[in-house]
Amino acid sequence: TTEIYTRSIVGSVRCVQETDTTHKHIKYVINEDSYGIITSMSQPVYVICIASSIIYYMTRAGTIVNMKVDLTEYNYKMNVRKGRIGELSKQLAGGNIVGAMSIKYLENQGLPEMALKYEKDERSKFKLAVASGNLETALFSAMEMKKKDCFAVLANEAIKQGNLQVAETCFQKMLAFEKLSFLYLMTGNFQKLEKMMQLAKTKLKDPMLRYQIALATGNIAEQVKVLAEAGQLSLAYVLAKSHGLNTLDDLLKDSISKSEKYNQELLNLPSEKLKAIYNMRPLHKEGIGANNWQLHESKLETHAGEGEFADAQGPEDINEQKQQREHGKSIEDLISDEVEATEDATSKKEEKKDKIDISKSQWSEEPIIDVEPTPEKEETKDVIVEEGGFVAPSAGTDLALSKVKGSLVSGLHAAVSEYEMTFRLLQKQIALINPAPLKTALFHTFATNSAKISLVTNATSTSVQLLENGGKPISPIKLSLLIAIHKKGMNFTTEGNFVEAIRQFRNCIQMIPLFVASNPAQEKEAKDLVKSCAEYITAMRCQIERQKQPPTNKVRIAELWCYMAIAKMDSGHKFLALKNAMGVTYKMGNFITAAHLCKRILDFQDSGVISAEQAATFQKNYNTLQTKGTNDSKLEFDSSKVGQLEEMEGYLNASTLTPLKNPSDCSKCPYDHSCYEKADGGKLCSTCEMCKIGEETLGLNLLEQLHEYHLIMSLIHI
Repeated sequence: TTEIYTRSIVGSVRCVQETDTTHKHIKYVINEDSYGIITSMSQPVYVICIASSIIYYMTRAGTIVNMKVDLTEYNYKMNVRKGRIGELSKQLAGGNIVGAMSIKYLENQGLPEMALKYEKDERSKFKLAVASGNLETALFSAMEMKKKDCFAVLANEAIKQGNLQVAETCFQKMLAFEKLSFLYLMTGNFQKLEKMMQLAKTKLKDPMLRYQIALATGNIAEQVKVLAEAGQLSLAYVLAKSHGLNTLDDLLKDSISKSEKYNQELLNLPSEKLKAIYNMRPLHKEGIGANNWQLHESKLETHAGEGEFADAQGPEDINEQKQQREHGKSIEDLISDEVEATEDATSKKEEKKDKIDISKSQWSEEPIIDVEPTPEKEETKDVIVEEGGFVAPSAGTDLALSKVKGSLVSGLHAAVSEYEMTFRLLQKQIALINPAPLKTALFHTFATNSAKISLVTNATSTSVQLLENGGKPISPIKLSLLIAIHKKGMNFTTEGNFVEAIRQFRNCIQMIPLFVASNPAQEKEAKDLVKSCAEYITAMRCQIERQKQPPTNKVRIAELWCYMAIAKMDSGHKFLALKNAMGVTYKMGNFITAAHLCKRILDFQDSGVISAEQAATFQKNYNTLQTKGTNDSKLEFDSSKVGQLEEMEGYLNASTLTPLKNPSDCSKCPYDHSCYEKADGGKLCSTCEMCKIGEETLGLNLLEQLHEYHLIMSLIHI
């Protein structure tokens, strides 16, 4: 057992004296990831306090003793945790902190740029440089290692950061000529594209790359030559003839006429002077390096030059002559070097809701309390201010953010790109565990609320947040859009395209959590859509499962038709399901089940779904089925409940598509209320594919309200 003799809290250090395997150590604890040993003791002591680097403690004999200890490691980790870059730099530059673990600690605490200064291993140095966005250092490390995978990683990162010069160098080193040509095309560097086309012709011997570049640059003559060299004389002749290249036209004509098989009409084509189709040219064409994106200064760069940190030598001090030598080469020289190096290596290796018109159906038919809100935690940051330095004023509150602060509607937070709060609300309201289906809706929401405006010609565009009147963020998901998607799903259901129908209903049900209702009626209608979509999705799944069954499995096919017949659908779709279920059960000799289904069909006489003649026929069939009164096969379906059940909820297991064993004690999806067995609790819902089954939640909140917080703030401003 572990006995704690004493505990003293000093700042954020917890000093503990324990009697166990480590009973002779005094340790510090900052958090669960940051702890260590301060010193070892010969016998248990009782710590009184710590002042500076001196520990005052009492021995078992009652004597008070003070002892000086080394708190370098603790101060180092506290500086990292508090973000005191200046103090941290002095510690590292002074050589008091050494070892791979210290560098790893910097990386784990989100300071890879500082860890990079003191890392010696090239592979680790490369990873740190990429993580901190120091692409120049990463490029140097990649050149030292000469690993193709490193250049690939660096190229992708350079593209993300907009450093086109580094991306160009990486593609050259990788011999990724297609990517390199695409980069030149996107940046408008057609001069280098022409050089690459010549290289593809002479050294690379790559006709496909050569033809692609010719297409991109609109070089018709080169396109004709490539086609002719590839044996496509007819295509080359038509291309030359269409663009009025008479010289090439005559040469190709002679070659075609000498062949045994040729079309005489081809040679009689009229000569035209069409223009080549060019790609859209970029506005900036000064060169690769001139188009690099502007980046923010890192926290490390802000404090560069402070004290001894400015003199600290690290891997950033690279060999400039070698780098300039590499960058100074022309593209053909670089590519030639890489091609030759690759060839040498290869040679060495070889050596070594509207009414449904069912007449268009394509189905396979058979004849309130006031709760105080949780206070929001405000982030506090240590600000390093040198004596006499300038302290910038804090940024003002964003207008859009101020409008949604305190709101419980996830769609409003999504509209201002507060995705963390969006997911947090949905986790509490509907137990969201799979946010992937929300990606498309979130993208449309972001695109609707954001715009790029160029204030000056050829200048960098400025991002602007679009707002409605009154400063409210725009929500692109309208009730009319949700109704239209739902209607589209119903149309696909009528056509018998169940796969596309289930996709539309899922699309609708997955967009509703980001919908913002302006009144209670809209909120109720949206939640009714959730219910309807859930019923249709389960019904469509029954049909898809039925289509997978072999014809010999008549019992399962009949069961799936019966399950669909109890779904809460439009009267037209319900009639079709009941009619088909009745036909299937009748053919397999289950006359009692067929009679119950037929009786349910007769309830549609007043709705206009069936005509008077059809009603008479069904009445006749019902009377006949009653006289038979037998069932040949046992179905896992209680047909006597057909008239009582109006929906699948509470009857069908949405996972297995079988009746629930204990409907009164089942697990439900907190969003669409699909039912599952108790053992399915904690799994992903099969209907919405977003929420956790069996979780107790607050329920989805879609109604936009004016909170007391906003009212008070508006009064204060007045």
